[in-house]
Amino acid sequence: MMKLKKVFFTLPLILLSMNSQSLFSQNTKSVVIEYQEKRAVNEEKIKNLPERIQQVVRAKSKWRKSVLIHNEEGSYYMLQDKIEDKTVTVSDTQKRTVKVGQKVFFNDFLTNNSYQELRMYNENVLIKDKLNKYKWELLSETKKINDIVCKKATTTNEHGRTVVAWYTDKFGITNGPQGYYGLPGLIVYLDDGKYTFKMDKVSFSDKKLDLLKPSKNANVVTPEEYMNNYVNGKSSKSQRGNTTTTRRRVQN
Repeated sequence: MMKLKKVFFTLPLILLSMNSQSLFSQNTKSVVIEYQEKRAVNEEKIKNLPERIQQVVRAKSKWRKSVLIHNEEGSYYMLQDKIEDKTVTVSDTQKRTVKVGQKVFFNDFLTNNSYQELRMYNENVLIKDKLNKYKWELLSETKKINDIVCKKATTTNEHGRTVVAWYTDKFGITNGPQGYYGLPGLIVYLDDGKYTFKMDKVSFSDKKLDLLKPSKNANVVTPEEYMNNYVNGKSSKSQRGNTTTTRRRVQN
């Protein structure tokens, strides 16, 4: 994956005031939203895992910086942890640097598709889904978070967990961390029962930032295929060649 620090320091970003909705529509080409995220850890469930694995899981329970890069065509979201880079060859002429163990979430506003890219068993896997996959219930309750008046919404995610989100229309964009999308505003705070996300800062640029794109050589699967081929016991067979997974190029 590309190094995100280059995004922040090579293009001018302007932090605008809270009444920025009209400014975004007239002057802004890109938006950078800085978040923090952390994962809930059940010590009882991990106590029998190898110590190295326990350390990795506990590291995710601390707040970690993440970033959402947004423009009119789409967006991507990823962590900014300073963890080991690994360069992998994705074709005869192209190499790609990925963060080990890191997921990247893409939204394509032109095709209404979302993608989640991750490394599984030494291959890039791209989970393709609908952009507006969540059925949000918009509630009347409001709360001030970091001096921003936010509205409450709830939904149920693909794992059956209740998701509580707080969002604002102050910034004139619709988006959120990871794959959470579809609210009439920007998500400021979200808890999905496993991960918690909170927004730190919103920056605007009058230049169009280049978006990181999904790998064209990834194995594109549906959420159902991902669960069957990589999560529910079939991945080990796939590694030995006993289970065939369909390999497709990224298609809109």
